[in-house]
Amino acid sequence: MGTVLANDEIVNGVSERGSHPVVRKKMTQWSMRISAYAQRLLDGLETIDWPQPLKDSQTNWIGRSQGAMVSFDVANGSEKVSSEVKLSYKELEALKELRQNLSKAEAVLWDELKNKKGAAKFRKKYTIGAFLVDYVCLAKNIIIEFSGKEDEAARTTYFTNEGFNIVHFSNEEVIENVLLAVSKINTAIQFPKKIEKTESKKDVSSSAGQKSYKIDVFTTRPDTIFVSFMTLAPEHELVSKITTAAQKSAVKKYITATANALNVIEWQMLKLFLVYLQERMQYILFLVKRFKSGLEITY
Repeated sequence: MGTVLANDEIVNGVSERGSHPVVRKKMTQWSMRISAYAQRLLDGLETIDWPQPLKDSQTNWIGRSQGAMVSFDVANGSEKVSSEVKLSYKELEALKELRQNLSKAEAVLWDELKNKKGAAKFRKKYTIGAFLVDYVCLAKNIIIEFSGKEDEAARTTYFTNEGFNIVHFSNEEVIENVLLAVSKINTAIQFPKKIEKTESKKDVSSSAGQKSYKIDVFTTRPDTIFVSFMTLAPEHELVSKITTAAQKSAVKKYITATANALNVIEWQMLKLFLVYLQERMQYILFLVKRFKSGLEITY
């Protein structure tokens, strides 16, 4: 047929009249990008002798805003394996009992560490990964351990990979001179060794093969942004790229449904416009007839 049809003129993929096959295509259209030369338009308003209310309306129509472009990183969809261990009720009760019944050396050292505040605050009997450490300062990434544990080598390797500095003491060292032990701890706090957290080979290989995406958002009030979630329009180019495999089918159905709904709305608006245009044409023809008949025309 070589014409454009509305959705309600299509039945089972063919035209309602003639049963001709229908193909859906994107139509090329031109649009004026006011934002590309908004400043030139505003500068031009200063050079013309127009009433100020008219200039204000033109300024509002141009709609130039000052603000900032904020970029948000999009998660690549890979699930990170958490090293956090969730303890059961019985394990929590056992941990409370351990904290209340410290050994002599642990109690002596805790009497010195518990008074530290702020960034140097220590916690006793704290879980790091699958291990229970004697003392830890999370703000400074320092772990205090008593020597002699059976899995000491594995613990040291794990804590080092997690970026912690480890200070070891024996029971005798703390009991004989606790102030010397505290001095070593203070030195570790003031002059920490820089240990970078290492990623496993599996994490590195999986993240290297995935492309990172960003969402750029313009705002006139960047100081008030507190983002908990973000919504993208169905036609946004990133939707097809960042949708996970589990949600791809549902998202595709939603995009199709919204596209059809938008087409119906656009067609209804077009029909309303055509009705309005027809009424205006009838009014113009009426005026032309009156003009030809010599009658006075008033506006």
